[in-house]
Amino acid sequence: RFVEPQPPNVFQRAYGSFEKWFDVALRWALDHKAVVLLFALGTVFIGVGLLGRVNKEFFPLVDEGRFIVRFETPVGSSFEFTNEKAKEIERALISNPYVLRYGMSVGQGIAGPNVNRGMFFVTLKDRDERPHQRVVMSMVRREIRKIRDVRASVDVPSVIGARGGRQTQVQYVVRGDSLEELARIAEKLTAYLEKLGGYTDVDTDIRINQPEVKISIEREKLYELGLTVREVSDTLRALFGDLRIGTYELGSESYGVYVKATDDFTGSYENLKGVYVRTKSGELVPLGEVVRYRLSAGYRTINRYNKQYSFMLFANLEGKHLGTAVEEIEDFMRKHLPPGYTYEPVGQTKEMKRAFRGLGVALIVALIGVYMVLASLFESFLHPFTVMLTLPLTLSGVFGILYLTKESLSVSSYFGIILLVGLVARDSVLFIERIIQLRKEGSGVRDAIMKARKERLRPILMTTLTIVFALLPVALGWTEGSELRKPLALAVIGGLLTALPLSLFVLPVVYEFLERFRR
Repeated sequence: RFVEPQPPNVFQRAYGSFEKWFDVALRWALDHKAVVLLFALGTVFIGVGLLGRVNKEFFPLVDEGRFIVRFETPVGSSFEFTNEKAKEIERALISNPYVLRYGMSVGQGIAGPNVNRGMFFVTLKDRDERPHQRVVMSMVRREIRKIRDVRASVDVPSVIGARGGRQTQVQYVVRGDSLEELARIAEKLTAYLEKLGGYTDVDTDIRINQPEVKISIEREKLYELGLTVREVSDTLRALFGDLRIGTYELGSESYGVYVKATDDFTGSYENLKGVYVRTKSGELVPLGEVVRYRLSAGYRTINRYNKQYSFMLFANLEGKHLGTAVEEIEDFMRKHLPPGYTYEPVGQTKEMKRAFRGLGVALIVALIGVYMVLASLFESFLHPFTVMLTLPLTLSGVFGILYLTKESLSVSSYFGIILLVGLVARDSVLFIERIIQLRKEGSGVRDAIMKARKERLRPILMTTLTIVFALLPVALGWTEGSELRKPLALAVIGGLLTALPLSLFVLPVVYEFLERFRR
């Protein structure tokens, strides 16, 4: 008994029709090589053009469901005033329907210079009960801006290259020889970024509204009264807790003992006039007779970076990608920094540049490695070049899909580009390797191409579409934490879908052209 053949199903009929159409299209392409090659070259230029339009960032913002609110009140504010402002921020967090819980810290550090600062650690509800973390952070920022006498930033907790005790998306350090000039640059830079838009939490670590008393010694009066600079200096050090008067032993531990006036006493300028200096003869001399006091607004902290005065720029981004922000900030720096003043990215900005340089080197190494493997496989230096020509064709697909989906070129998508080197080369090897085999068996160039097409088209389509459909859930963001993997999936899908049709036509055209050229 013979088994009757089954009639072809819908998919088989569709594939048969596709094969017939593809044969006609491939023969046309082989007869019109110039048109095909010009089209391929135009595709490469499109890819390069799209690269300039695709935004760049270090890593996409992953929705971890938590963030930090840092705030400060004007310098000189009391703990009570800062605490009242913290309660206003607390009310803003309580009114937000997506906040699950928070922790609060007011008066960071030892009481004194930091009583005007505070911090909230905010945890959000589960992902299915709220919008993306980025949206909630923007809502909190808008509410805090309504609070008077508060400077605040809403940051994602991170430790990637963090400097200055905080982590923001944009961080730059600016160096120079003059604190006054740096302060002017900081003021211009913050005003420029706020005017541009797309920046939030713009801040620097320069604070020049710190009240201070500058004390200068009247040396002539000092000598007339029989005092020395050391005696006056010791008196001032004793006032502010810098004079060591002894040692306290506790078991095997030794502790220094320092004398210091109370904070209430040193906090008043008038009290300093009531301080006396004891001479060697035991006589008490009013401190005001040998020194001059001058009230001024000084720098709260004086920062140095590589032995130069410096300040740090902090900023987060809303609706703007890190690559665009880097270009805008560095353009400002080049135009406005005086000679001798330099800038340097730190934090995520620095890590993005470093990562992109490293990944660029990795991509070049991958290309060289693939070429060497293909050269040993084909025993030729020319045929691997044919395979490698298909790789630039993937760029238009990679950058095109990133541009259309508004994703950025990040470390994740860069990994996808490196992965494409192997994936695209694999499909091309299947095609070229069979053509070479048929040529060794005596087939002509055109016949070998058409026969290889018939044998290799199905496995090339199957492997490519399998990878695309496997990555589709990640590319659509259906999986948990997909923000980090989505750019990689999109880069691979875009590159494969572009390389597939182009390589099926361009590869045979280039092969036949090079074979004729070689002969």
